[in-house]
Amino acid sequence: MDLEYLAEHGLDLGKKLGADEIEIYVVRSTSCEARSLSSRRIETIFGGSRIDIGVRIVVDKRVAVGGGSISGVEDLESIVRKVFEIAKHTPRDDKWRSLPTKLGFTLFDKAYDPKLAKNDPTVLLDMLDTMTSTVEKHRDINVVRAVARSYIIERMIANSYGRTNIDKHTAIEVFLAVRVSGEESGFYDTFEAKTLERFNPEAFAENCCRLAKLTAHCRAVPTERLNVVLINKVFASIASTLLVPALAAHNVQRERSPLRGKLGEQVLSEDLSIVDDGAAPNLINSKSFDDEGIATQRKVVFDRGVLQTYLYDHYTSTIENRESTGNAVRRAVHEAPQPWSTNFIILPGSEDLEKLVKTIGRGLVVYRTIGEWLSNPINGLLNATISNAVYVENGEVKHGVKGVIICGNIYELLKDKVMALGNDVDGVEGCYAPSIALRDVTIAKP
Repeated sequence: MDLEYLAEHGLDLGKKLGADEIEIYVVRSTSCEARSLSSRRIETIFGGSRIDIGVRIVVDKRVAVGGGSISGVEDLESIVRKVFEIAKHTPRDDKWRSLPTKLGFTLFDKAYDPKLAKNDPTVLLDMLDTMTSTVEKHRDINVVRAVARSYIIERMIANSYGRTNIDKHTAIEVFLAVRVSGEESGFYDTFEAKTLERFNPEAFAENCCRLAKLTAHCRAVPTERLNVVLINKVFASIASTLLVPALAAHNVQRERSPLRGKLGEQVLSEDLSIVDDGAAPNLINSKSFDDEGIATQRKVVFDRGVLQTYLYDHYTSTIENRESTGNAVRRAVHEAPQPWSTNFIILPGSEDLEKLVKTIGRGLVVYRTIGEWLSNPINGLLNATISNAVYVENGEVKHGVKGVIICGNIYELLKDKVMALGNDVDGVEGCYAPSIALRDVTIAKP
């Protein structure tokens, strides 16, 4: 099915029904996935293609959103009619101005990988084979699970005021979990990007094995304040959990953000500058336009710790008579967009990881945490359980650590406790950060 035809057909039907405004979001996704449960044993290979439709209709400032997967034009027509009927009976939103009137398109590099675009499962199988064979070289480590997924995504948006071009990109996601023989836990890692350019499956697997061994044979540490190094992906995950929700304009406007009223203030350490870039080359969340058709862009969120902007979609920006920052994100195609981060990037410092570890003297180097969702973005309280860490003294690893909780107020930690910032940037789920050394962090037994 032609995406442009579907979008235009949906618009025409909405107008005929009597919608004041209508928006059609069309996404075709083609995917392939391979999974392995143990070394050289493929569990599943599957893939397919689908078209999802998101419809937003406005009738007298009554806004309704719906959608779903379709197999033909009849499904699209059914969705438009249902959303129109819902809109007629939805409470009026007096803050509503309009759908976006200026749709745009941003070109960016490394959005499309021809190798991934072939949707060939052998590409994924080769990755799994390389990773599992690499793990097999370590006789004391076993593969728990390995997964590789590839995607081809085509998107377009049309509304009552215009339409976008078709945005087409690829993506790759990799997951590997390993376990040291005789140990209850191991280590897992993830990789995600638009292309295969930065992915080395052998090095990826070797790093998993190294960190599984390094953080094994754990011993307890008492409740105390310690200096801590958060490895890049740990810092990224914590920032995604606590900073991003506080920057989302709808949370600010609803007084559910500790950053409300702090534009222009020194919120974080001068060592920390953060950008949000929806069109960064080869990053997983890069798109030519956000999820309501506004061109993505790079914007400075924190400049040397000073808060510069919140993240806006069109609706929240009109409430404050601002321009959208191109940060409309839909959790699913059929859901309403809300402001959120695209690629949230904490800019690196100058220190390598070895120097950071020496900087803290005595403390913990944290390689993985779980349970960040127990943290509270409304007040900035961090609460996460350490699953992979080592205790170090003067740069020397003494033993593994797990099961203790790292806690504190994220804004106090990132304003007053920063010792040094690494030069290594990596990320998870669209949030990227360098490793960071912090002083006097509370480590507690659960």
